[in-house]
Amino acid sequence: MKQITLVIILLSFSLGLFAQQRPHFTMYMLNKHKVNPAYAGFDESLSATGVYRQQWSGLVGLPEQINLNVHLPMLIIGGGVGLNLDTEKSGALNYTRADLSYSYWIDISRKVQFAVAARAGFSQLTIDGNRLRAPDGVYEPGSTINHNDPILPITSETSASPTFGIGAYFRMDKLEGGVAVENLVGNGTTFSGQSNFNYSNVRHYMAHFEYKLEIGTLFAFQPSIMLRSDLAQTELNLGILATYDERYFAGGAFRGLNSESVDAFAIIIGASLNENISLSYAYDFTLSGLASVTNGSHEIMLNYNLKKPIGKGTLPNIIYNPRF
Repeated sequence: MKQITLVIILLSFSLGLFAQQRPHFTMYMLNKHKVNPAYAGFDESLSATGVYRQQWSGLVGLPEQINLNVHLPMLIIGGGVGLNLDTEKSGALNYTRADLSYSYWIDISRKVQFAVAARAGFSQLTIDGNRLRAPDGVYEPGSTINHNDPILPITSETSASPTFGIGAYFRMDKLEGGVAVENLVGNGTTFSGQSNFNYSNVRHYMAHFEYKLEIGTLFAFQPSIMLRSDLAQTELNLGILATYDERYFAGGAFRGLNSESVDAFAIIIGASLNENISLSYAYDFTLSGLASVTNGSHEIMLNYNLKKPIGKGTLPNIIYNPRF
């Protein structure tokens, strides 16, 4: 069953580390709504983020990922709303995902913010059979592609399916974090073309926590941790950011779990370009067996925050007389 094994390897290799389908990003601590839908509105204003990631630079068919998301508080419905878009191109595979999220805020106390959320959307996977190569296939120049396998397509095939997720998030004085579940129902879909190949959206569990330690009035340190798991394999992400004057920041991140799953160490730098826009960059040093064939990974992020309260400061239901 070499051909079936080839397809499984292509899918697991291209759609994420440790056979996980969801793409990972090094600067997760700067893009919390992407990780957890319950974060929607927690920036207390309209916040829009764009991320581009080129993973394993120099490798043929390398994964390229883009995430775009925007979220804002909507107190009129008791919480926040958000939109998230993901695309990934890797070899013969193209993955697209779009979803909407709604977070409901629960009053705990003046010092504790808490929210629960739901996320719903769809995902689409396209396989370009022209770019696949099987061990027993025939690929003579100028001739028709023949994989010699009934499962592998020879043309481009697309499959789509709905996706659902849930999350919870809290924020205290210096500590914040949450948990989320992606692909909640674990549903799958079947390619309806030549291949008749079944594809399943594997359920993923994520937990993220961070702590802010202020030193004086100018410096702050922010260690963070994120765990991702499909209950078969688990990925650990550790990060820390040092901030100066709330304008410039730098730090590092580590991804792996043990000596057999160590993936990368990253450096992160960034700055606020003005009151509303910040720019950050991360470079991953590959620590896995791919280090001999890749030049590392690049990730760049741009964030815009309106920095104006939305839905606050409105007058109460009282008619004021300007004479008094």
